[in-house]
Amino acid sequence: MKKKLISAIAMIIITSAAHALELHNAVILRHRTWISGSDHKGLVISAHLDNKSQTLSSSTARASTNSVYGVVNANIYTQGSHSYYVNNTSGTYQTYTVDLKLCANSIYCFHDQTHIGVQKGGYFSNNATSYLTCMFSYTGSYRLEATTSISGDTSSSDASRATIYVKRS
Repeated sequence: MKKKLISAIAMIIITSAAHALELHNAVILRHRTWISGSDHKGLVISAHLDNKSQTLSSSTARASTNSVYGVVNANIYTQGSHSYYVNNTSGTYQTYTVDLKLCANSIYCFHDQTHIGVQKGGYFSNNATSYLTCMFSYTGSYRLEATTSISGDTSSSDASRATIYVKRS
């Protein structure tokens, strides 16, 4: 019975969100979203990303998250906040990779990766919230980490850590 329950819960639902990414003389070259992890201690139930465009005044990558509380074998809802901005001042076309990640216990992760081509003088920016619903089979404290990173001719990254506290119901 427990195996059937875990198998049923292991079905993962991913909700896609429309992009509100702001681009100027730039184009999205490739975009991927995926989740990873699940073992006997816990599993990912669902994950998705909401984007909210906002122009920033400098090249930055930011991430933040907050501690959450939950009970054994019940959905625990987590979220991470991400913002990034790149202004291509190199004088030539550049390609950038933006990686957003929200991980529970370092192995149950939601990943969002975008490759963006930017003309000289172009820029891109975005504010996004990542959501990860997970479940743990044991009581304890588990790490929650949100990361945002940009790579290309300029790079920036930021990470924020918090705790998932799991107790018996």
